[in-house]
Amino acid sequence: MIFPAVNFLAVLLAAVASMALGFAWYSPYVLGKPWMRLMSLSEKSLKEAQKKMGVLYSYSFIGAIIQAAAITVVLKMAYIPTFEDALLVSGLLWLGFIGVTQFTDAIFSGKKFLPHLLAINTSYQLVSILLMTSIIYLV
Repeated sequence: MIFPAVNFLAVLLAAVASMALGFAWYSPYVLGKPWMRLMSLSEKSLKEAQKKMGVLYSYSFIGAIIQAAAITVVLKMAYIPTFEDALLVSGLLWLGFIGVTQFTDAIFSGKKFLPHLLAINTSYQLVSILLMTSIIYLV
C-alpha cells in the first residue's frame, strides 16, 4: 500500500489550532475552574506548576502534530468523499479509541471516578479532533 501524501501545512495548522483550543478550553473563562476543582488544584498550585510546563507543552504539541498527521493519513486512505463524512469518521475514531480509552482509564485508575472530569477531558478531545479534521479537510 502506498503511503498517501500529507499536507504538512494543514497538519501544522491543525496542531496549532488544537493547542489553542486546549489553552482556551482549560482557561478560567471556559472550563478551567471546574477542571481545577475536580483535579483538586488551587490557583497557587497551578501557577507553580505552570512555571515548569514549557517542556510538557512541547511534548503536547508534538503529540498534536502526530495526531493531525494520523487523521490526515486515515482520511486519505479511507477516501472520505465529503466534509461531513470526514467529521463522522473522525468522531467515530474518537469514540472508539479516545473516548473508550479515557473512560476505561477513569474507571480503573484507582482514583475516585469523576464523570464531570471525564466529560471535560474527553469532550475537549472530541472538539479538538473535529477541529483538526476540519482544518485538514478544508486546507
